[in-house]
Amino acid sequence: MPFLHLDGLAKRFGTTAVLADFSLTVERGEILALLGPSGSGKTTALRLVAGFETPDAGRIVVAGDDVTALAPARRRFGMVFQHYALFPHLDVGDNVAFGLAELPAAERGARVAETLALVGLAGLERRRVDQISGGQQQRVALARALAPEPRVLLLDEPMSNLDPTLRERTRRELQATLRRIGITTLLVTHEQEEAFALGDRVAVLQAGHLQQVAAPRELYTRPATRFVATFVGRASVLGGEATDAGGAPLTVTLPRGDGTTVAWPAARPPGELAPSSHAAVDLRAVDLVLRPESLELAPAASALTLPATVLEARFLGTGTLLVVQLAGAAGAGTLEVLAAPDVAAAVGDQVYVQPRLQGLLPFAFPRS
Repeated sequence: MPFLHLDGLAKRFGTTAVLADFSLTVERGEILALLGPSGSGKTTALRLVAGFETPDAGRIVVAGDDVTALAPARRRFGMVFQHYALFPHLDVGDNVAFGLAELPAAERGARVAETLALVGLAGLERRRVDQISGGQQQRVALARALAPEPRVLLLDEPMSNLDPTLRERTRRELQATLRRIGITTLLVTHEQEEAFALGDRVAVLQAGHLQQVAAPRELYTRPATRFVATFVGRASVLGGEATDAGGAPLTVTLPRGDGTTVAWPAARPPGELAPSSHAAVDLRAVDLVLRPESLELAPAASALTLPATVLEARFLGTGTLLVVQLAGAAGAGTLEVLAAPDVAAAVGDQVYVQPRLQGLLPFAFPRS
């Protein structure tokens, strides 16, 4: 049995359905990240788990106990809010001790010291919260959530207030702390890098619906839906026609812009474009989703290339990201290509683009 089970949760605000039939399981000690754009329902899901909102349908079960109808304080969940919600008139120690009023003073002080040491803030009990850095404030908020020894830790965009440099360091510290404690954690974020760095698994939401739950690598290399493929990582989309010949490798025919076509190999997403059991060729309109690293520049035109013009060339250190305009712009559009760091292509150059035959193939999704 999973440690945390969200079973068929649904929530409406007025006529707007924010979550629909949302089911998810989290194992004991697992860190699961909820990832999605604004309005996808991820924060609402977290608030339902915390008890700040009441679901219109469904159950929330933790360690076999149905807590759906329990008040937040009785669920034994710890929460770190997006803006930390620290009390400015209290020092660090008193902020951490806020949820420990039922303990004797000596035990309360020992718990505060122990928890601050756990998050790397030993000895800062009497420091004012406005005298510590943003990253330290985040760890104080984490210590306050952990001090009552919760069963589940809930994190709501915990690093959104930090500048990029501090966010990276704080993310590493938070990851190390959560791994050391081994607490079951549900994290809400709109930052893919944060979800991938912290989450054992990532649940991707769109418009209140769960699109896919998987480990970060699987999400990136085997997206289950077109939305996941285009939302996670960088991606370009081309319209084409998939050719399925009785279970043979999938190819997608693309227009070159001059009346001719090119056929590129493609991957079949899980559950989509299943191989046919018959021998006849089946043609289907598809969207081909391409990662920049799935493409490369060819030295000359060939049976696999699409002609294009370089619109942007951005040096990234480990490579050069090119944005190219395909010939026949009205029907083709643009592609992002990750080229070698020393690529000579510049804005305005005419180039030829082809798929990398070794590595990550483009993904073909049925056109809706």
